[in-house]
Amino acid sequence: MQRILLTFIGILLGASVFAQTGTIRGTVTDAKTGETLIGATVVIKGTTNGAPTDIDGKYTLGELAAGKYTLLVQYVSYQNKEVKDIEVKAGQVTIQDVKLGSDAKVLETVVVTARIEKKAEIALLTMQRKSALVQDGISAQAISRAGDSNAAGAIKRVTGVSVEGGKYVYVRGLGDRYTKTTLNGADIPGLDPNRNSVQMDLFPSNMIDNMVILKTFSPDLPGNFTGGYINITTKDFPDRFTFQVNASLGFNDQATFNSDFLSYNGGSMDYLGFDDGGRQLPVSREDALPGKENFSKDIRPVTKSPFLNQSYSVSVGNQYTVAGRPLGFIAALSYRKNNQYYDNGKIGEFGEKARLGRFSLNSDASVINSLNPEYTVRNNVGTENVLWGAVLNTSYKVTDKSKIGLNLMHNQSGKTETRVQQGKYQDLDPANTFNSIALDFLSRSLSSAQLKGEHAFGEGGNNIKLDWITSFTVSRLNQPDLRFFSYENEPNGSIVVRSNAAPRRFYRDLTQTNWDNKINLTLPFKLGENKGKLKTGVAYVSKNRDFSQTIFAYASNRTDFAADANGGFDFNTYVDVPGTRIQNGSQDRDVYNGKENIFGAYIMADTKLSPKLRMLAGVRFERTDISVISNDVSLVKGLLENNDILPAINLTYSLTENMNLRLAYGRTLARPVFRELAPFDSFDAFGGLIYVGNPNLKRSLIDNVDLRWEMYPTPGEIITVSAFFKNIKNPIATAFSAFTPNQQVTWVNQEDAQLFGAEVELRKKLGFIGLKDFTIGANASFIVSALNIEAQELSQIRANDVNRVTELAQDGTRPLFAQSPFLINANLNYNNINSGWSASLNFNIFGERMAIVSRNGVPDVYEQPRPVLDLTVGKSLGERWKLTLKARNLLNPEYKFLINFKDAQHIVNNYTVGRTFSLGVRYLID
Repeated sequence: MQRILLTFIGILLGASVFAQTGTIRGTVTDAKTGETLIGATVVIKGTTNGAPTDIDGKYTLGELAAGKYTLLVQYVSYQNKEVKDIEVKAGQVTIQDVKLGSDAKVLETVVVTARIEKKAEIALLTMQRKSALVQDGISAQAISRAGDSNAAGAIKRVTGVSVEGGKYVYVRGLGDRYTKTTLNGADIPGLDPNRNSVQMDLFPSNMIDNMVILKTFSPDLPGNFTGGYINITTKDFPDRFTFQVNASLGFNDQATFNSDFLSYNGGSMDYLGFDDGGRQLPVSREDALPGKENFSKDIRPVTKSPFLNQSYSVSVGNQYTVAGRPLGFIAALSYRKNNQYYDNGKIGEFGEKARLGRFSLNSDASVINSLNPEYTVRNNVGTENVLWGAVLNTSYKVTDKSKIGLNLMHNQSGKTETRVQQGKYQDLDPANTFNSIALDFLSRSLSSAQLKGEHAFGEGGNNIKLDWITSFTVSRLNQPDLRFFSYENEPNGSIVVRSNAAPRRFYRDLTQTNWDNKINLTLPFKLGENKGKLKTGVAYVSKNRDFSQTIFAYASNRTDFAADANGGFDFNTYVDVPGTRIQNGSQDRDVYNGKENIFGAYIMADTKLSPKLRMLAGVRFERTDISVISNDVSLVKGLLENNDILPAINLTYSLTENMNLRLAYGRTLARPVFRELAPFDSFDAFGGLIYVGNPNLKRSLIDNVDLRWEMYPTPGEIITVSAFFKNIKNPIATAFSAFTPNQQVTWVNQEDAQLFGAEVELRKKLGFIGLKDFTIGANASFIVSALNIEAQELSQIRANDVNRVTELAQDGTRPLFAQSPFLINANLNYNNINSGWSASLNFNIFGERMAIVSRNGVPDVYEQPRPVLDLTVGKSLGERWKLTLKARNLLNPEYKFLINFKDAQHIVNNYTVGRTFSLGVRYLID
């Protein structure tokens, strides 16, 4: 046992820690393009100790005695370079990267005076400057500085990005079907039955190395994105041993230690984000009249005083030599638990005969001066969130020109939500007090395994490159025993439980698998004196989704009950009454299977047309096969089959070495998701609406034009100005079908939609005004869109607004869903290396955006602008310890959703979530 323990410790810490010699590692790149150079020779001057760079342009020189050395770096057609005074310490790894200039005969000498750790932020800007595409991004360094806990919180700080619902990303006003998210370049599934976007709050920030958003199309990318292609890159293994532990405790001024916090008796495994089985369906889905005794009678919220928010993470990484070749790994584990509560929420519904968030007018809008509240309640909500994740990334260099990697990841999220509403529901009985209780638990998980390889063939600068990846991802959404119970207090003290609002229980389960395979071949060529690359490849993505929803509703021969001493009502009283029963309200159509198979092939060239003009051009072919089949055999299948040709051209003109002008055109597409094609109706338990799919939907084709000017004054600084235009043919949008019972919601192809926008960004160091430790950053986006309202819906709107007093009736258009007319981010950063103090103040605001599509002349519901201000302050304590204080949501603005009707504002929903303060500690060995 002792031997095993000692062996484990040795493996963990790495043999290099105990060695009396040191190591030099680094990467050799082209000074102009940033491309890694394969096969460059790196030697210790005056010795025979040397090594070639591998497929990543990396080299390793080991077993060096402590002291100072000079490196000599050579590569065919490149200027030789000497790097002097590289200090090596016993038992440590010194990192020394080298940039080579091309076509020079003289020897360049560089003296190393001090090495400043330049983390990913500068590297990300360098990659952005040298990219052939228009792109933006955020590094792990910037995420840490802003104090964001997950990918959703971090991504909103990127130019042109907003986040809807805390997890759905919209790029340039386009979301869901118009945004593509990948993990390390591989496809990952979404977890919403009605949407196709990835829920970004599933990714803990401590696992992320960077997130890059490509805003123009390249043929080697999948064709189904328009706003942006987001790639989440997890942390790669380091050049030397690293070990990091983080822990923090937080306080929310509305939730923590609040004895009125709402919760309910859940499962024993809720703290890990999944159910222990106690909420799972206790009977067969086919059981028409199961005994009520099979179901828990606990539909009663409880109050408790929650403890502090908690966050913990640990990561370790290193490199080893296995069979004479380098093997690297990084492993990380994180856990986060936080609480949110508000009892200041207000929900109102407006319109004549309005129910469950649906709005209507029964007379001409021109003769109605205001909307009348039909449903106004106080909304109390307690939410308990858990998110944990684990990642293991490994890579093995088989030869200097060949490596394989394996990435494994699992993320698990759990949310327990308890809701109590009380108020007036005019459409039922205005004299009564309406009460509603909802108990919900939602578990989400994502597991991914990626195997990938990179191989190079040839010598010098004529390397042919082959890279491939195969990825298998499983995601699951489990929502067991979502419980609703509502009743009314009559003025005489009795209780009414209406038969059309009887208690209900919902069980939802979604499982999706994605299998993504790609292979790419890159061939070097010359166009005159200019180097270029020809790239071709194929891709195949297969998706399979299984979804089921089971509904059980209570029924009773009795509707009147006695209130308890406090005027409340116990659900058990209702259940225990003789004659109360539970019946199955599920339908076969509530179960469906969806399959999607996409085959893609492309060819493209990336070359210089002149010393200053670079062109990337090519074409992509994609074959689409989608089918959605319900368990109800009477329904037709939802099918989509398409062959698409998607051209692209990206031009980059280098005005100076640090200034680019870009022009791009690309054709992309947007496909309907499984639920939209499924030709069956289903009840949305939260919105109260009935959705029916449309098997006749077409995919949308989008023409994209981009223009950008960008300048990089010094490392870490950037100024950009961009403009873009998008024309969407056959856009897919929701529409109310006014000619069906219950006015169902469906999806339709509408006439062309257009989107125009502009973006600006600035990151600047303030040393020029004597503030050398300060930097500022700001970005802003301004977007205008117009989507033609579907003809039948517009006809119904104008029938209820004959004189066209509302904008909907006047224009016949609405903006794209959740698209803000402006987005603004700003930050002020301070970092003093000598004192160890750092601080970051971050501001974010979006313009009002459509949140609910209304109907029949009632204006749509808009979420109002919400300024967010966050502060992070850090203090390093020596080389390894750091304390961090975070203050989130300092302004605590209202989440407010409004209807504007004839210059009057009507509140549909509003609440605040409180301020959160946390104190954390970090221990780092690097």
